[in-house]
Amino acid sequence: MKVLLASNGGGLYTDAFAYWLRALSPNVKVLRGDASTAGPVSDSGEPELALVDIDGIPTRRARTTIANFRVALPNARLVAIGSSIAETFGAAIIEAGADAYLPKSHSEREALELLEVVLRAKLRRPRGSGSAVNREIRSAPDAKPLDAEGRKRGNHPYGLTRRELDMLELACFGLSNLQIAKRHKISVGVVKLHLHHAYEKLGVEGRVQAIRIVEHLDVIRDLQLQQMESTPTLLDCLLPHMSHERHRKGHVLFRKGEPGNAMYYVQQGKVQLPEIGASMTPGDVFGELGVFAPAHARTSSARCEVDTDLFKLTADQTKRLCLENPKFAYYVIRLVADRLVGERTR
Repeated sequence: MKVLLASNGGGLYTDAFAYWLRALSPNVKVLRGDASTAGPVSDSGEPELALVDIDGIPTRRARTTIANFRVALPNARLVAIGSSIAETFGAAIIEAGADAYLPKSHSEREALELLEVVLRAKLRRPRGSGSAVNREIRSAPDAKPLDAEGRKRGNHPYGLTRRELDMLELACFGLSNLQIAKRHKISVGVVKLHLHHAYEKLGVEGRVQAIRIVEHLDVIRDLQLQQMESTPTLLDCLLPHMSHERHRKGHVLFRKGEPGNAMYYVQQGKVQLPEIGASMTPGDVFGELGVFAPAHARTSSARCEVDTDLFKLTADQTKRLCLENPKFAYYVIRLVADRLVGERTR
């Protein structure tokens, strides 16, 4: 595989990047070029991948540089590299014709991961499209664009891949790019790339417009239902709202009959609910019945059996999250139902 690395005079970063590229393929051949001169190196022909270092170039000139490379290398995967981490800058570079923008702050693993995604994508650009702003990104290997019947069935609409749908589904739940990256164990740059491809297929300019379209799709609703059914806890979306508490062995959190003003998540330790004979261990949630009971009264006491770390969500926060987050509301309904069923069988 031929890879063109075009820069303005080289440097430590481009030298290091040339070494990283050997991990992409056992037979990778790195060609060095000048970022100010678009095109293949001498008679070596068009590379499969072109990396253009636009560091330190003003946005307008950087756009022109990328547009020139796109015209000169119409069939190559084109990735711009720079120091800026501003999303507006990256968006402008992609609009000019790049397939992706790679910040230099990325680690070797993150950079190679993004390049692998770009190389797996199947790109089709209209002939004579110049900067390829209106290119059609067909899909990664895990899905194909749908025909009219496929769109009607609601499976992978708009030619979205399953990976892109996963990103959009989490975006609909309000997760940030960083949270999505952590959930899928990928870099933020790869998340942005998947979402950018999805935005192009949807014909929108950003996240808000995309969410307004996909939240009404049957396939997204099915994915959300699967998530609701399979996710044991909602710690990811709850943690920003919860406060941490640490209690010693023997501490009584609340007593039966007292007002239910909070629900808890056990991070570490053990909490006994003596009246119902239940023990709450790491990963368990309790206290929800007192929050939602008509009289808001605790149905049992809660005592720490050992030194215990808890996350606390107040009653007001719990109710507000139920209104704002359908996934959380569904989880609470299941939790309450399981608790009531459990009490009836004892």
